[in-house]
Amino acid sequence: MQRILDIHAPLKSGTRRAGRNDCRWLSDEARDAMRRCRRLERFYRRSLSADDKANFHAAFAAAREAIARSRSDAITRRFADVAGDSAA
Repeated sequence: MQRILDIHAPLKSGTRRAGRNDCRWLSDEARDAMRRCRRLERFYRRSLSADDKANFHAAFAAAREAIARSRSDAITRRFADVAGDSAA
């Protein structure tokens, strides 16, 4: 049985490249803010009420701030990690 599987469906190994949308630097706070923003956007698009629109825009602004803060912290952390190492 193993021989037949090896012939018709051999095991393959490979590597997977990380894409350009690698966002490991994104903090949990920013991810939560994005989720909340998306949820409120769905509410607003269903109801089209002014209150839901205001809530969505406030959540969107908070998400943008959290993402910017997370990106800034990640860059600062990367520079701090290589401080004093001119090759890095």
